[in-house]
Amino acid sequence: MYYPAVEFSSIYGSLSNTQLELALDYTSLSYFVVLFTLLIIIISYCCHSLRSARFDKIAKVTLDKMVNFASAVIAIVWASSVSIYGLELKNQLFGTAPIQLPSFIFLTSVSIALLISVVSFLAKQTEKEKKLLSPPLKSVYSASEEISKLIHLHAMIQIDFSEHEDFSIDELNKLDDSIIQSKKLCMKGMLEVLKTWSNDQDVMFSVNLLNIVDSTKLSNKLQNSDYPRQDFDQDSFSVKSIEASPFFLFKDHWISSLDRCDLILINEQSLTTSIGGHSSSTPHEPLCLPFSFSHFSPDKSVPNQPNLMGAPKALELQRVVYLDDIQKRVEESLSLLRKNCNYKSHMNQAFESDILKYYENDSASSLISIGLDGTVGLDVAIAEEHHTNAPYTNILNIYANKSYILNNNDVVKSYCALTQPIWKILENLISLRFQILEHKRSLNREIPEELPTNATTQDSDCASVQS
Repeated sequence: MYYPAVEFSSIYGSLSNTQLELALDYTSLSYFVVLFTLLIIIISYCCHSLRSARFDKIAKVTLDKMVNFASAVIAIVWASSVSIYGLELKNQLFGTAPIQLPSFIFLTSVSIALLISVVSFLAKQTEKEKKLLSPPLKSVYSASEEISKLIHLHAMIQIDFSEHEDFSIDELNKLDDSIIQSKKLCMKGMLEVLKTWSNDQDVMFSVNLLNIVDSTKLSNKLQNSDYPRQDFDQDSFSVKSIEASPFFLFKDHWISSLDRCDLILINEQSLTTSIGGHSSSTPHEPLCLPFSFSHFSPDKSVPNQPNLMGAPKALELQRVVYLDDIQKRVEESLSLLRKNCNYKSHMNQAFESDILKYYENDSASSLISIGLDGTVGLDVAIAEEHHTNAPYTNILNIYANKSYILNNNDVVKSYCALTQPIWKILENLISLRFQILEHKRSLNREIPEELPTNATTQDSDCASVQS
């Protein structure tokens, strides 16, 4: 059978020319598509990064039904243009033909559809974030119930206090007990709201109240009393509480430990409250944390105790502090101290292992610390007596045996805003108790000047351990 001769060179040449033309045409389109895509990405990124309240209002419009209808119409327009003018669009966009009206309509409709889609996506993200930040309806109901109950309780205590000009010691003790119980209810109310927010029945939520005490006054009281030589129950504060605390970097002696800080944050154990889950806590010494206003002592000779995470940081930064994962934050905090020029030469294995061991055995996996000012509304003389140069008199610690008790800091701010009336009532109760103690002293009765031995008689003044 005869096969005609084929000139492979001519066939190869014609194929090469065709591929070259297609490559040139495709390259011109690629530039256009790449530039157009980059433009949409840049616009989207800018809108997302520079999102403001005004942009949120504009973006929210894209969620309107009419805008969605318009988007559907636009989609039909460019889909129809592809169907009707498919060949022309191919020649104009992928070929060398100049762009004309069909291509202009197609590109315009696609651009508008893409822009609406991007803005609509950002609007949906904004709405989603707002829903995450907004408290659940159950939490709002719970907060309303707790606030209503506590307002009534606080009003009754306030009436009892204001109706008497001359108190007997028995009346003062009775009123003092009522204030203590009301403080417990406030703290429990904070937990009830948080429990409905997280909606996790297996998690144990706890709260404690730390009293901010001047370290010099505390040291003097401990040195001038018999308390350091006595045995104590778990509700008592003593030298042993300082020695057992793992939070003092410098702890050669309990006196030097107190000398190298300005304030001591002491847990009032009788008020600690828990709900939900299973409590496995064992009796222990009251929590004791140092706080320093500066890294060094006044003469700059020796460094002060470092301010650790949680309550000391809330006092230092004067704002709410949230620790989403305590174990992780502990390691980060120790790592920062190892790098800190003031403390790296003083860091030791015993200090680090003691802190890590404490949190391994502790029930707190995440923590919210809120500063409270119990001097609001006090007379100048009483407020001055409890003055410690700190913006707060107490720190409220709310914690759970689960990491990420709330999603993030923004959600924590929302929680604190919702529960603000509760912890404001708690502040007023702390202030009211200061006044009760002042009345007790004015009676010249047997008010102990040294540290108390139980929770119900604590708080003789700012140097004692109750607010």
